[in-house]
Amino acid sequence: MDNLKFVRIIDQGAFNCIPRYLFEQIKDLDSDAIGRLYQYASSILTIVGLDEGGQIIRVPNPLVHIAVLIDDKHKIKGFFWFQFDPIEQLTFIQEYSVDRSYQSANGDLLNQAKTYVMGLPIPDEYKRVIRWATTRPDAFEKHGFKRTKKVLMEIEI
Repeated sequence: MDNLKFVRIIDQGAFNCIPRYLFEQIKDLDSDAIGRLYQYASSILTIVGLDEGGQIIRVPNPLVHIAVLIDDKHKIKGFFWFQFDPIEQLTFIQEYSVDRSYQSANGDLLNQAKTYVMGLPIPDEYKRVIRWATTRPDAFEKHGFKRTKKVLMEIEI
């Protein structure tokens, strides 16, 4: 993991370069969902704004942050996707996927993600809490995470 570097992306073309297998590694993310991610990348990464002349432009979404992890040869070996929540003033991790050859059981990936967020030039309020949805809470608890007071709920219609 030491030779992987985080590089923020703000462009759909860069998002579309994320290898499909990194999305396929994510439990419960099917082919249709992966296709939608590639299709709507521009809407995820950017928002509509106006330039000084009043022309409509797309600018980076300040609440969404997606970074790729690249190796020494500039090959994408992972991605890290999170959002800043202005209501609860925290960072919410959407997804984090790294090539299996860089994964280990010692929690380095979780620590690298935390270190990356802490090093960003964002208000300290958003660094106070990092929240992460997971299907593997026991693995996170082994690395210092605790269960939140709020519980995710859903309804299927």
